[in-house]
Amino acid sequence: MKLFLSHACEDKKDFVDALAEELKKTHDVWYDTDKLLVGDRMLTTISKALKECDFGIVVLSKAFTTKKWTQAELEGLFALENTEHKLLLFVWKGITKDEVVNFVPFFADRFAANAADGVPQVTKQLNFAIDAATRNVPLKHSASIHSRISKAALDIRTRQHSGQLLSTVEGVRLIHDAFHKTFATVESEVKALPNELSFQFALHTGVRSFTPFIHIEAPFSLLCEMTVNNLANDSASLAFLRIAIRRARYDNFGTFLDCAVLIDEEYTPLINIDQQLLWLSDDKELLNERLPEYFLQLISIQIEKDTEAYKTASFKRQRRFS
Repeated sequence: MKLFLSHACEDKKDFVDALAEELKKTHDVWYDTDKLLVGDRMLTTISKALKECDFGIVVLSKAFTTKKWTQAELEGLFALENTEHKLLLFVWKGITKDEVVNFVPFFADRFAANAADGVPQVTKQLNFAIDAATRNVPLKHSASIHSRISKAALDIRTRQHSGQLLSTVEGVRLIHDAFHKTFATVESEVKALPNELSFQFALHTGVRSFTPFIHIEAPFSLLCEMTVNNLANDSASLAFLRIAIRRARYDNFGTFLDCAVLIDEEYTPLINIDQQLLWLSDDKELLNERLPEYFLQLISIQIEKDTEAYKTASFKRQRRFS
């Protein structure tokens, strides 16, 4: 089942992140942290996801009721529930029935899971509701079945086309050309950083033993690298993309010890019928043009986490010595 998880960003850390991970064990979950990338047209992306979902899970909280985006998502899900028989399932988080009545009175009497019961219990209740509803869902119109079969046939043709092209010199050239454009975009983005930040970054790009690479040394001893591996002179059939972020560790004298792996992702190449290069993993599909945005987004998120951790540690030290 495809689930759309509607929530306020304030509820991610203490509840929604964990709920999404649990639901992913048995369902295909559209969760903005995973699916939205820098540069996405947010309204278009969310509207498409709303239409493709089978169920909408709404985490109602006080923060949810104050945001225009979450209200727009709820209205979209409600419209689809009326026209396409998709179901809305609710989780109340730190909100009372009176507050729900004031926000969306026509949903106040619906059964809702309670976040206070904990993620495992909430997940169990949602899965029970989904299973019960699914048993009563009629088969979709045959046009939908025809569409799925057509899409599967196109996927097969695309993979056949990609496999043949990747085993040629032309496929190798296409990957090299695409990745050199990625070099240029990352380089321009790093150079465009404000002066007070740019000096903290060291950027290296090139080709090392037939391996195109981008290497960035970032604040907090972060070593960030994107490489295309196993790329031969005449074939890219075994090639894969690796995106890795590690933290260098040093002793008290500044001598390098080792690296802690923070992110390590691998993608295989696919060249579609339109000669576009995509990178695929088990849960992501990235156009090569999106790689710079995605790579730099991963780095910025890690720097934000480290900055927050540094502030927290500094505050604790100040309290200890005050």
